[in-house]
Amino acid sequence: TGKIEPKKLDAPAGLPAPATTLRVTEEPRTVRHEAVGTVRSRVRASVAPQITGQVIEVTVEAGDAVSKGQVLVRLSSQEYQARLEQARSSLVAALAGRERTDAALTRARRLFDQNATTAELLERVEAEKKQSDAAAEAADQKVKEAEAFLQYTTLESPMQGVVADRLADPGDLAYPGKALIIVHSPADLRLEAPVREGLIGRVNRQRDEGRDVEVYLTALEATVRGRITEVLPSADPV
Repeated sequence: TGKIEPKKLDAPAGLPAPATTLRVTEEPRTVRHEAVGTVRSRVRASVAPQITGQVIEVTVEAGDAVSKGQVLVRLSSQEYQARLEQARSSLVAALAGRERTDAALTRARRLFDQNATTAELLERVEAEKKQSDAAAEAADQKVKEAEAFLQYTTLESPMQGVVADRLADPGDLAYPGKALIIVHSPADLRLEAPVREGLIGRVNRQRDEGRDVEVYLTALEATVRGRITEVLPSADPV
């Protein structure tokens, strides 16, 4: 019931001497702690749209191998195609206006050199030329913007890898920031395991990084040797 100080006791009378004796010594004991984690790829990419639109087609399934630049998802493009056609029509009109002001400025300068027109008329034609140049430049910029938005309706894989998850189906509404496809590289897998709060004091970043540990893979029913490559100095609040 209380502490017993180290000492030597004589064997009780009438009991035979034990056939085997063991020497009790103080030795360090290895304490094992387990952390359950998930095998993930170090390189992961979330494919999300930059515009809002309806999903028309998803060309891949989870587990499919994909190459860089391969089309994964197509969004509705009718609205953006109409914007592009309108922008191109405006550009054609702006370029025609610039050609007219170019010709008018050439004539005005020739007449001015021949003293057949006034400086005021020449300045007015030069101002019209500047306005037409600005209009043509703005129209060209609108075409480039419309082409970019139309290009955003096709989502491509940013890397070579494997589809880890498919998060969209035809008919879904896609919007900026919403991941539709997750692609990862199976060539760079690692085990990510959160350590419970009670063991924070036992984790040392400088000491533990590079240390070998045992890893049991449930799916393979096998134990392998792993190496700690990174210790994050933050805890998961969940």
